[in-house]
Amino acid sequence: MALVGLIAPICHARATGDECTSPFAAVVGLNGSTDTATMTPSANPPADLDCTYLAWNNSKDVWYAYEAPTAGALSLSFCGSNFDTSVVIYQGTCGALTRIGCDDDHCPTATNYQSAITDLPVAAGLVYIRVGGYAGSTGLVQFQLGFRAADGIGSHYSTGYNLYGVTNPQPSLGYIKAIETEAAAFHGIAIRTNGTVYCWGSNNYGQCNTPATLVDATKVAAAREFSIALRATGTVAYWGTTTTAYMPPAGLANVTDIGAGAYHSVALQSSGTVVCWGENLVGQCTVPAGLPACVDIDASESYSLAVRSDGQIASWGTAPTPPASPVTGALKVAAGGNFAAALRTDGTVVCWGANANGQCNVPPTLTGVTAIAAGSRHMLALKSDGSVVGWGNASSGQLIIPAAAGPYAAIAAGNSSSFAISRGDCNSNGIFDGQELWATDCNGNSRPDCWDFASGFAEDCNSNGLADECEKQLQVATGSGALSPIGFTSPKTYAISSAAPAVSNVQLEITATGDFSGDLEYVTLSCGTLFERNVLGGTSDCTYVGPITLTMSAEQFNDGIGADGKWRLDIVPSSAVSASLCPTGTWIAISVSYLAATSADCDLNGELDSCQIAAGTVADTNGNGIIDSCESAFDACPTDLDGDAVTGASDLSTLLAGWGGADPNIDIDGDGSVGASDLSALLAAWGACPVN
Repeated sequence: MALVGLIAPICHARATGDECTSPFAAVVGLNGSTDTATMTPSANPPADLDCTYLAWNNSKDVWYAYEAPTAGALSLSFCGSNFDTSVVIYQGTCGALTRIGCDDDHCPTATNYQSAITDLPVAAGLVYIRVGGYAGSTGLVQFQLGFRAADGIGSHYSTGYNLYGVTNPQPSLGYIKAIETEAAAFHGIAIRTNGTVYCWGSNNYGQCNTPATLVDATKVAAAREFSIALRATGTVAYWGTTTTAYMPPAGLANVTDIGAGAYHSVALQSSGTVVCWGENLVGQCTVPAGLPACVDIDASESYSLAVRSDGQIASWGTAPTPPASPVTGALKVAAGGNFAAALRTDGTVVCWGANANGQCNVPPTLTGVTAIAAGSRHMLALKSDGSVVGWGNASSGQLIIPAAAGPYAAIAAGNSSSFAISRGDCNSNGIFDGQELWATDCNGNSRPDCWDFASGFAEDCNSNGLADECEKQLQVATGSGALSPIGFTSPKTYAISSAAPAVSNVQLEITATGDFSGDLEYVTLSCGTLFERNVLGGTSDCTYVGPITLTMSAEQFNDGIGADGKWRLDIVPSSAVSASLCPTGTWIAISVSYLAATSADCDLNGELDSCQIAAGTVADTNGNGIIDSCESAFDACPTDLDGDAVTGASDLSTLLAGWGGADPNIDIDGDGSVGASDLSALLAAWGACPVN
């Protein structure tokens, strides 16, 4: 449905944007350029009693409306506004709006005091965005709007009994790659794609006060009064109740997996050793003596589970009665309220223990399972196709996981609740975006670049799959190592694969050891139009020489890049250089450093050179991918010997003065000698140089 026509007529004319009934139409991408000083306070603003930190104070405000095409997640960034913004988001109709989000200061720079909202769940239809100023401040509104459908990365579906708000983790969950809750817990935890942790639900013991320093979580677990997280360093973070016995043992390291019951925790180390700590009233922390190496663990209120390396199950504490036939071929375990389940290597599931609610009635045709989760009295299974199958207690709706919101990438089951993360594959390469994020998040905003492109948060003007903002000049530094031995019969070629064009002079540093002491003992370097002789020389044989610095112009360097993208430097020793004279051998090493033009912004105006060249707003006369104004006059106009942007009389005088020599600054055609061909080139180019 279109935005036009949905806005009800009003009795008195209002400027566009001044009231809910006459909003500006917001679009994906950049919006705004409206000065709130020209607006008036809303006549009948909705009550926002629990957004008191916004300090509206009858603020002048402006209204926008965005039409969400489907249910999904809305992101807004007001960081480009020039005043202290306060923002509220609504859905519904004017006069009957429901607030779904609000924000004061969440832009990255603390001194900006502008608003930012990430991944706010919205229903299909109109979303109203009301922008005011903190304590009545006014200014120019500018904001980026992004939207993704409900099946994007980090989207989740939650259902079940909402005790302590456990099934309502929004609005600031963000992009997530893992989610967890436990049968004995009343709170949930998720790991965002940037490694930070978000927690919601019961917090009476601080179990949701996630440490701000926790930015590298790889797995999380929820207990009744505390939470734990496995860090990338192999250590375990803890927060919640200050009961010392619940905290990880000092020195616990090399951890690869964690689990939590009601009041105890279990960890698996890289050696396969299981470590348990916390409450041990029924032996839930008494790891069996002689337990073989294990590959997976989990814990419930009164017992712990482990999968041995031979595929059998170990349990301790008041564990469910094991099945009559021992479980074999186990890969993963899940500990429920008073029942347990295992995922076998063949993709089937086996369950044992209490079954009053059918929680152990595994569907007989269930196959292709990749993950399992156990709640207090229900089970979830995630299949390889991204579908979720549930069975057991359904009294609180915990088995309602709609197929339309999938396919799913991860699941979690709690006391009477269920969670599922949508798979999300914005670049359609078959890989869950959360798993490949760090390879595709060049701007570090914890969103895949392909999502940024689709949502309007980033541009890709040259269609190379990399966000334009990430494509700035890069300093290239590379070296050959020792090229040895060097003898008359074995010249060497040093190549840089996928060489990026240079935008400034290239520095070559040359170091060597060996037979370079006499007049006839030298090395010649050649690359494109570059031809340098006698670059090495020492006072005695077999001594270290260098570093010697050689400068190439950007044009000379770029001429050396072949059709295959490789830059080659040929190293040819004179016949007098002996590879066997010195006991340590004769060798040479090349180091190259320069400013690359790969996706460059050489004129530093915030736009990619390639995009400007493609748009025709700048000149690239020689077609080398570098804006003419970024190249020296000699490089872009080699006949302009004096650098005045004109090929004329003074250039002719300079060339004639150097006639017969080998000065590379005068040798226009780079043939090693200043002569007739250089004169011909200069006369042909007579006049103004084609340089901006």
